[in-house]
Amino acid sequence: MSFNPETVQALLKAASNNPDFKMNKESLAVTCELLTAFTTELVMRSTQQALQRRSSMARPSDLDGGDTKLDVNCLERVLPQLLLDFN
Repeated sequence: MSFNPETVQALLKAASNNPDFKMNKESLAVTCELLTAFTTELVMRSTQQALQRRSSMARPSDLDGGDTKLDVNCLERVLPQLLLDFN
């Protein structure tokens, strides 16, 4: 997974409200890497949260096979600690 540098730069420029906003290539590359690491960690922690939630709500016979789905609740539960960890 990776982020398109042009998209990241456009989003940062729009968020800055500064028409003269510019980033050099190295800064943009590091920002994209950070976003990739953050997003990967968010998905991993959210998946663990979904698996824990699924195992606590289901009977043992229900845990064989099946998909584990991530929803907004899983993301919201792990996001505060993740933000602190990345601070």
